Amino acid sequence: MPDHAKPTVQPRAGVKIDFGAAIEAAPPRAKIDQITTRAAVADAREAGFSTRADPVKIDGRSLRRTDRVAQMNVKLSPSVRDAFQSALIDYIRGDKKRTTEDFIEYLLKLHQQQGR
Repeated sequence: MPDHAKPTVQPRAGVKIDFGAAIEAAPPRAKIDQITTRAAVADAREAGFSTRADPVKIDGRSLRRTDRVAQMNVKLSPSVRDAFQSALIDYIRGDKKRTTEDFIEYLLKLHQQQGR
């Protein structure tokens, strides 16, 4: 065969994988007890946990338009986090158009007014 000739490549034969036996061997799932589930959700709410699903969908375009593109994550003790969230809720309750960013700006202005 000449050096410049390309060898013919034969396609590989496909492999079939059968999971049927594994699926048949799996035990059936137990039914979910709705009473226990509701009790667990209520206990979680009482302990301060909330759902991951955000009921308010935020469009990224509006955040970019208002130049809110930076993110700040902080670790806090549970008591400080709870106090911050409570103060934030009180702040927003006065005007539904207020945001978390507005609250942080408010706190920064208070800090600057104290001359620190």
